[in-house]
Amino acid sequence: MRIRVTTILVALLAFGGATASYAGDVAAFKNLGFSPDSRYFQFAQYGIDSKTQNPWAETSIVDVIRNDFVTGGVNRSSFPVGITLGDDGLKALFAHLDKTAAERRKWKLDYLEQGRPIYFRVTGEDTNQDYDNLKVLDYKTGRQYVVALKKLISPNGATTSSTFSIDLEVKDKGGQTLGTYKVGTPSLVRAGVQNYTVVQMILSPNERSLVFVVEKEESDGQGGVSLRNMVETVTLVK
Repeated sequence: MRIRVTTILVALLAFGGATASYAGDVAAFKNLGFSPDSRYFQFAQYGIDSKTQNPWAETSIVDVIRNDFVTGGVNRSSFPVGITLGDDGLKALFAHLDKTAAERRKWKLDYLEQGRPIYFRVTGEDTNQDYDNLKVLDYKTGRQYVVALKKLISPNGATTSSTFSIDLEVKDKGGQTLGTYKVGTPSLVRAGVQNYTVVQMILSPNERSLVFVVEKEESDGQGGVSLRNMVETVTLVK
């Protein structure tokens, strides 16, 4: 296991269109903030559709306590406009946010309430074991977050389905266990998803909840793989 720290290491990744590794497309993740009471969280993903070459964006509002989307909280837009060299689809996100501003007001979401990131994945792990099992040290509190991602991938000819969950143990700076948690819904089968990777961990502004940002590798229906993002949340014992 590798020790992860709260020093933020920025990896510059090129998004937009197909890459050498993926015949599909890659979605960028964006933290859009929490509500003042830390109950609700919104995130976005955006990119360039590999089939149409149109920029697209999708926003999702999550009830952090319930670990579920609010009613009507997932919205997606695609724009049939031209793209230029290096275009990553960010313009689609700006246009989409203009269209869905009423939803943000309804749930009192604030761009300035970003929470506190305690982990960013930096590419370069040698094996799956390195990124499925993490020890994340929070230098501010001295707490350690021990993360084990559990997944079951079921190939079936040209199709794949999978399930996943996260085992989380939180320890204080003396090494005593403060709580253990099962994060996610291990009974939920996701068609077409063939891998999961934890790429970010964000403490809510009140630091009573933890948001896992999980990257999914899913079939694009054309023999390639597209990268998408999801989140799982958990309420922590004080």
